[in-house]
Amino acid sequence: MSALLGIFFTGLGFTCLCGSMPRHQGDLFGRRLSAGASRGLRVAGFSLLALALVVDLWFLPVAQGAIAWCGHLTVGAVAAVAVLMLRQRIA
Repeated sequence: MSALLGIFFTGLGFTCLCGSMPRHQGDLFGRRLSAGASRGLRVAGFSLLALALVVDLWFLPVAQGAIAWCGHLTVGAVAAVAVLMLRQRIA
């Protein structure tokens, strides 16, 4: 269960971070966002990545939780890239 939560939070966090970048906003939203919205997505993305670390450290010992978090970061980043690729192919 903790693995699914970690992967979910990291995938969502990386997608928020991608959405905060002007080069990806057109692919995800169809337009450029305001500076405030970009900043909000950036804060949300980093907060979700930190939340995934907290979840992993809560359910696992510290060393194993840190290693699991690194693995979840990898899977989440791949998921965010897959979302971007699918959105580009659909558009």
